[in-house]
Amino acid sequence: MLITHKLYNMDCLEGMRKYIEDSSIDLVITSPPYNIKLKARNEYTKNYMDNLSEEAYRGKIKELIEELIRVTKDDGSIWINMKSRYFNEERKVVTATYGSLEPPTWILEYTWGKLYLKNLVIWNYDINSDTKNNKFHPRYEFFFWFTKKAKDYKFFLDEIRVIPKTRDKRNNPKGANPTDVWYIPLVKGNSRERNFHPAQYPEKLVERIMKGCSEEYDTILDPFLGSGTTMVVAKKLNRNCIGFEINSEYVKNTEKRMNLAQKSITEFRTSNTPTIKNVIVNQLEIIKR
Repeated sequence: MLITHKLYNMDCLEGMRKYIEDSSIDLVITSPPYNIKLKARNEYTKNYMDNLSEEAYRGKIKELIEELIRVTKDDGSIWINMKSRYFNEERKVVTATYGSLEPPTWILEYTWGKLYLKNLVIWNYDINSDTKNNKFHPRYEFFFWFTKKAKDYKFFLDEIRVIPKTRDKRNNPKGANPTDVWYIPLVKGNSRERNFHPAQYPEKLVERIMKGCSEEYDTILDPFLGSGTTMVVAKKLNRNCIGFEINSEYVKNTEKRMNLAQKSITEFRTSNTPTIKNVIVNQLEIIKR
Protein backbone atom coordinates (compact mmCIF):
# COMPACT_ATOMS: atom_id res chain seq x y z
CA MET A 1 0.00 0.00 0.00
CA LEU A 2 1.38 3.39 -1.00
CA ILE A 3 0.95 6.31 1.39
CA THR A 4 1.48 9.75 -0.16
CA HIS A 5 2.10 13.12 1.45
CA LYS A 6 1.79 16.25 -0.68
CA LEU A 7 2.87 19.64 0.61
CA TYR A 8 1.89 22.65 -1.50
CA ASN A 9 3.92 25.82 -0.95
CA MET A 10 1.10 28.21 -1.83
CA ASP A 11 -2.08 29.89 -0.60
CA CYS A 12 -4.53 27.22 0.51
CA LEU A 13 -7.64 28.69 -1.11
CA GLU A 14 -5.93 28.92 -4.47
CA GLY A 15 -4.42 25.47 -4.05
CA MET A 16 -7.58 23.68 -2.95
CA ARG A 17 -9.53 25.07 -5.88
CA LYS A 18 -6.83 23.95 -8.29
CA TYR A 19 -5.69 20.60 -6.89
CA ILE A 20 -8.34 19.03 -4.66
CA GLU A 21 -11.36 17.26 -6.12
CA ASP A 22 -14.88 17.35 -4.70
CA SER A 23 -15.57 14.88 -1.88
CA SER A 24 -12.03 13.51 -1.78
CA ILE A 25 -10.98 14.26 1.82
CA ASP A 26 -11.81 12.04 4.80
CA LEU A 27 -10.71 14.39 7.57
CA VAL A 28 -9.70 18.05 7.88
CA ILE A 29 -7.61 19.22 10.83
CA THR A 30 -6.55 22.83 10.72
CA SER A 31 -5.91 26.03 12.63
CA PRO A 32 -6.34 29.24 10.61
CA PRO A 33 -4.23 32.26 11.62
CA TYR A 34 -5.69 33.98 14.68
CA ASN A 35 -5.41 37.49 13.20
CA ILE A 36 -4.20 39.10 16.41
CA LYS A 37 -1.43 41.22 14.82
CA LEU A 38 1.23 39.28 16.68
CA LYS A 39 4.61 41.01 16.61
CA ALA A 40 7.84 39.09 16.16
CA ARG A 41 9.45 38.38 19.55
CA ASN A 42 11.91 35.60 18.78
CA GLU A 43 13.07 33.20 16.06
CA TYR A 44 9.76 31.35 16.19
CA THR A 45 7.62 34.41 15.43
CA LYS A 46 9.79 36.38 13.00
CA ASN A 47 7.80 35.12 9.99
CA TYR A 48 4.38 35.41 11.61
CA MET A 49 2.12 37.53 9.36
CA ASP A 50 -1.37 37.95 10.75
CA ASN A 51 -2.65 41.46 10.21
CA LEU A 52 -5.74 41.45 7.98
CA SER A 53 -8.65 43.77 8.66
CA GLU A 54 -11.35 41.95 10.61
CA GLU A 55 -13.75 42.15 7.64
CA ALA A 56 -11.16 40.65 5.30
CA TYR A 57 -10.21 37.98 7.85
CA ARG A 58 -13.77 36.79 8.33
CA GLY A 59 -14.25 36.81 4.58
CA LYS A 60 -11.27 34.46 4.21
CA ILE A 61 -12.64 32.14 6.90
CA LYS A 62 -15.97 32.04 5.06
CA GLU A 63 -14.21 31.12 1.81
CA LEU A 64 -12.18 28.49 3.65
CA ILE A 65 -15.26 26.81 5.11
CA GLU A 66 -16.96 26.76 1.73
CA GLU A 67 -13.94 25.00 0.22
CA LEU A 68 -13.72 22.51 3.09
CA ILE A 69 -17.37 21.60 2.63
CA ARG A 70 -16.73 21.02 -1.08
CA VAL A 71 -13.70 18.75 -0.68
CA THR A 72 -14.82 16.70 2.35
CA LYS A 73 -16.54 13.34 1.86
CA ASP A 74 -20.11 12.86 3.07
CA ASP A 75 -18.95 10.69 6.00
CA GLY A 76 -15.95 12.90 6.76
CA SER A 77 -15.18 15.41 9.50
CA ILE A 78 -13.83 18.96 9.67
CA TRP A 79 -11.93 20.04 12.78
CA ILE A 80 -11.18 23.77 13.06
CA ASN A 81 -9.09 25.22 15.87
CA MET A 82 -9.88 28.81 16.92
CA LYS A 83 -9.27 30.87 20.03
CA SER A 84 -11.05 33.75 21.72
CA ARG A 85 -9.82 37.24 20.94
CA TYR A 86 -10.29 40.72 22.40
CA PHE A 87 -11.89 43.72 20.67
CA ASN A 88 -11.90 47.42 21.49
CA GLU A 89 -15.11 49.39 21.95
CA GLU A 90 -15.61 49.85 18.20
CA ARG A 91 -15.04 46.10 17.63
CA LYS A 92 -12.33 46.95 15.10
CA VAL A 93 -8.98 46.55 16.81
CA VAL A 94 -8.26 42.92 17.71
CA THR A 95 -5.66 41.77 20.21
CA ALA A 96 -4.66 38.62 22.04
CA THR A 97 -4.90 39.90 25.60
CA TYR A 98 -6.92 43.08 26.21
CA GLY A 99 -10.31 44.60 25.38
CA SER A 100 -13.68 42.84 25.39
CA LEU A 101 -13.49 39.05 25.02
CA GLU A 102 -15.24 37.48 22.03
CA PRO A 103 -15.33 33.68 21.59
CA PRO A 104 -15.01 32.47 17.96
CA THR A 105 -18.61 31.24 17.71
CA TRP A 106 -19.10 33.72 14.87
CA ILE A 107 -17.82 31.04 12.47
CA LEU A 108 -21.17 29.26 12.97
CA GLU A 109 -22.69 31.95 10.75
CA TYR A 110 -20.88 30.25 7.86
CA THR A 111 -21.75 26.65 8.76
CA TRP A 112 -25.43 26.80 9.73
CA GLY A 113 -27.50 24.62 7.43
CA LYS A 114 -24.36 23.25 5.75
CA LEU A 115 -22.52 21.38 8.52
CA TYR A 116 -23.44 19.75 11.81
CA LEU A 117 -21.49 20.82 14.91
CA LYS A 118 -20.92 17.57 16.84
CA ASN A 119 -18.75 18.95 19.63
CA LEU A 120 -17.12 22.18 20.72
CA VAL A 121 -14.02 20.69 22.28
CA ILE A 122 -12.11 22.71 24.87
CA TRP A 123 -8.35 22.27 24.62
CA ASN A 124 -6.95 23.09 28.06
CA TYR A 125 -3.23 23.61 28.72
CA ASP A 126 -0.77 25.31 31.06
CA ILE A 127 2.04 27.73 30.25
CA ASN A 128 4.45 29.51 32.54
CA SER A 129 4.15 33.03 31.18
CA ASP A 130 1.64 35.62 32.39
CA THR A 131 0.22 38.70 30.71
CA LYS A 132 -2.06 40.80 32.91
CA ASN A 133 -2.98 40.74 36.59
CA ASN A 134 -6.46 42.21 36.08
CA LYS A 135 -8.19 38.99 34.98
CA PHE A 136 -7.83 35.22 34.97
CA HIS A 137 -5.22 34.05 32.52
CA PRO A 138 -6.75 32.17 29.55
CA ARG A 139 -5.58 28.56 29.27
CA TYR A 140 -7.78 27.14 26.53
CA GLU A 141 -8.63 27.10 22.85
CA PHE A 142 -11.59 25.70 20.93
CA PHE A 143 -11.85 22.88 18.42
CA PHE A 144 -15.05 22.92 16.36
CA TRP A 145 -15.85 19.39 15.17
CA PHE A 146 -18.16 19.50 12.15
CA THR A 147 -19.65 16.70 10.05
CA LYS A 148 -21.55 16.86 6.76
CA LYS A 149 -24.21 14.46 8.03
CA ALA A 150 -26.13 14.35 11.29
CA LYS A 151 -25.49 10.59 11.37
CA ASP A 152 -23.35 8.12 9.41
CA TYR A 153 -19.97 9.78 9.84
CA LYS A 154 -16.70 8.17 10.86
CA PHE A 155 -16.05 8.05 14.60
CA PHE A 156 -14.00 5.38 16.36
CA LEU A 157 -14.35 5.92 20.09
CA ASP A 158 -12.59 2.67 21.02
CA GLU A 159 -9.43 3.97 19.34
CA ILE A 160 -9.15 6.95 21.69
CA ARG A 161 -10.54 5.83 25.05
CA VAL A 162 -8.70 6.97 28.17
CA ILE A 163 -8.15 5.56 31.66
CA PRO A 164 -11.30 6.05 33.79
CA LYS A 165 -11.02 8.53 36.67
CA THR A 166 -13.03 6.29 39.00
CA ARG A 167 -13.17 2.55 39.73
CA ASP A 168 -16.90 2.33 39.16
CA LYS A 169 -17.93 -1.19 38.15
CA ARG A 170 -20.06 0.37 35.42
CA ASN A 171 -16.96 1.65 33.61
CA ASN A 172 -16.40 0.39 30.11
CA PRO A 173 -13.54 -2.16 30.28
CA LYS A 174 -12.05 -0.63 27.13
CA GLY A 175 -11.69 2.74 28.85
CA ALA A 176 -13.58 6.01 29.23
CA ASN A 177 -14.77 8.54 26.68
CA PRO A 178 -12.25 11.45 26.67
CA THR A 179 -15.19 13.93 26.97
CA ASP A 180 -15.16 17.34 25.30
CA VAL A 181 -12.55 18.90 27.59
CA TRP A 182 -8.99 17.80 26.78
CA TYR A 183 -5.99 18.61 28.91
CA ILE A 184 -2.99 18.29 26.60
CA PRO A 185 0.14 20.36 27.36
CA LEU A 186 1.44 22.88 24.87
CA VAL A 187 4.66 22.28 22.97
CA LYS A 188 7.03 24.45 25.02
CA GLY A 189 10.56 25.68 24.43
CA ASN A 190 12.22 22.68 26.04
CA SER A 191 9.85 20.10 24.54
CA ARG A 192 11.22 17.23 22.48
CA GLU A 193 8.71 18.16 19.75
CA ARG A 194 9.61 21.86 19.66
CA ASN A 195 10.55 23.19 16.23
CA PHE A 196 10.60 26.32 14.15
CA HIS A 197 7.03 27.63 14.45
CA PRO A 198 5.23 30.00 16.87
CA ALA A 199 2.00 27.99 17.25
CA GLN A 200 2.76 24.29 17.13
CA TYR A 201 0.20 21.52 17.67
CA PRO A 202 1.18 18.79 20.15
CA GLU A 203 1.30 15.46 18.32
CA LYS A 204 -0.90 13.89 21.02
CA LEU A 205 -3.68 16.37 20.22
CA VAL A 206 -3.66 15.64 16.49
CA GLU A 207 -3.31 11.92 17.11
CA ARG A 208 -6.54 11.81 19.13
CA ILE A 209 -8.50 13.58 16.40
CA MET A 210 -6.97 11.49 13.63
CA LYS A 211 -7.53 8.15 15.37
CA GLY A 212 -11.06 9.11 16.37
CA CYS A 213 -12.26 10.35 12.98
CA SER A 214 -10.28 8.46 10.34
CA GLU A 215 -8.88 5.06 9.42
CA GLU A 216 -5.61 3.81 7.97
CA TYR A 217 -5.11 4.91 4.34
CA ASP A 218 -7.68 7.72 4.65
CA THR A 219 -6.73 11.15 3.30
CA ILE A 220 -6.15 14.00 5.76
CA LEU A 221 -6.08 17.70 4.81
CA ASP A 222 -4.50 20.61 6.67
CA PRO A 223 -4.90 23.90 4.74
CA PHE A 224 -2.60 25.75 7.18
CA LEU A 225 0.09 23.15 7.77
CA GLY A 226 2.40 25.46 9.73
CA SER A 227 4.78 23.39 11.82
CA GLY A 228 3.83 20.23 9.93
CA THR A 229 2.45 18.28 12.89
CA THR A 230 -0.67 17.08 11.04
CA MET A 231 1.45 15.58 8.27
CA VAL A 232 3.96 14.03 10.69
CA VAL A 233 1.17 12.33 12.66
CA ALA A 234 -0.50 11.18 9.42
CA LYS A 235 2.78 9.56 8.42
CA LYS A 236 3.08 7.73 11.74
CA LEU A 237 -0.54 6.54 11.58
CA ASN A 238 -0.46 5.42 7.93
CA ARG A 239 -2.71 8.12 6.52
CA ASN A 240 -2.33 10.03 3.28
CA CYS A 241 -1.98 13.76 3.84
CA ILE A 242 -2.29 16.97 1.86
CA GLY A 243 -1.01 20.21 3.34
CA PHE A 244 -0.81 23.82 2.23
CA GLU A 245 1.71 26.28 3.65
CA ILE A 246 2.52 29.68 2.18
CA ASN A 247 5.74 30.22 4.17
CA SER A 248 8.73 28.53 2.51
CA GLU A 249 10.71 28.33 5.78
CA TYR A 250 7.90 26.36 7.41
CA VAL A 251 7.84 24.07 4.37
CA LYS A 252 11.54 23.33 4.84
CA ASN A 253 10.92 22.69 8.54
CA THR A 254 8.14 20.21 7.73
CA GLU A 255 10.40 18.42 5.25
CA LYS A 256 13.02 18.05 7.99
CA ARG A 257 10.44 16.70 10.46
CA MET A 258 9.11 14.24 7.91
CA ASN A 259 12.60 12.92 7.23
CA LEU A 260 13.16 12.39 10.95
CA ALA A 261 9.78 10.64 11.25
CA GLN A 262 10.64 8.37 8.33
CA LYS A 263 13.96 7.49 9.95
CA SER A 264 12.28 6.47 13.21
CA ILE A 265 9.61 4.48 11.35
CA THR A 266 12.24 2.65 9.30
CA GLU A 267 14.23 1.79 12.42
CA PHE A 268 11.10 0.49 14.14
CA ARG A 269 10.09 -1.67 11.19
CA THR A 270 13.60 -3.05 10.84
CA SER A 271 13.61 -4.19 14.47
CA ASN A 272 10.01 -5.47 14.37
CA THR A 273 9.85 -7.10 10.94
CA PRO A 274 7.74 -10.11 12.04
CA THR A 275 4.96 -7.82 13.31
CA ILE A 276 4.65 -5.70 10.17
CA LYS A 277 1.70 -6.79 8.04
CA ASN A 278 2.12 -4.35 5.17
CA VAL A 279 5.17 -2.75 3.61
CA ILE A 280 4.21 0.89 3.20
CA VAL A 281 6.18 3.29 1.03
CA ASN A 282 5.93 6.87 2.27
CA GLN A 283 6.58 9.71 -0.11
CA LEU A 284 6.76 13.46 0.50
CA GLU A 285 6.16 15.57 -2.57
CA ILE A 286 6.63 19.34 -2.30
CA ILE A 287 4.78 21.37 -4.94
CA LYS A 288 5.56 25.05 -5.34
CA ARG A 289 3.34 27.62 -6.97
